Amino acid sequence: LAGYVTLSQSEIELEGPEKPEGAPFARLPAVKLAQMGVDTRFKRRGLGLELFAFAVHKAHEAARIAGCRYLILD
Repeated sequence: LAGYVTLSQSEIELEGPEKPEGAPFARLPAVKLAQMGVDTRFKRRGLGLELFAFAVHKAHEAARIAGCRYLILD
């Protein structure tokens, strides 16, 4: 195993000044990048960037299927 990424469904809760007046929803769907790691034997080879690009790609797929609007980095 050289690296991994963990994605999960999540949401962004809009409260106070973050919630636009008249917004019909208090929560917006999102994909959370909860964990990402690269084995130290594979560092400085661009694997972290590739894993992040993979996560963004999967978030785009989720947007088409489930209407997710955001990618959250935890």
